Amino acid sequence: MAAAFFSSFPPDQLVVKLEAVLGEKSELVGLCCLWTGETDRYGYGVHRAVVSGKRIKLKVHRLKYYLCDPGHSALQRNIHISHLCHNKLCINIEHLSYEPVTVNNSRKVCLTNGQCSGHRGFRECCLWSAV
Repeated sequence: MAAAFFSSFPPDQLVVKLEAVLGEKSELVGLCCLWTGETDRYGYGVHRAVVSGKRIKLKVHRLKYYLCDPGHSALQRNIHISHLCHNKLCINIEHLSYEPVTVNNSRKVCLTNGQCSGHRGFRECCLWSAV
């Protein structure tokens, strides 16, 4: 159901409510805006919501990116929202990038090496803000 949520933009009333939750359950830490709410077993921030009468669990970094997209494009399942700062709890829109799985996975090398090796056609990692 969460995938279906990202296929069409929600009504304005729900958008306002979700944006309020993102603001209430996050705090600035350095350059990152960290989610302080619930996390999943992998360490990603999640928010449980009721949409069209069904309870769904949304990853908050995907939600933040989706709500900030001025074109309100559908998020594809096989495209990731990467954390350029390498912090799974960060929802700072400047630290999020919509990109293929291969690019997202290559960012692990940057974190391991302590420097960004570049990602052709995509933004560089911002390792200085990793927490």
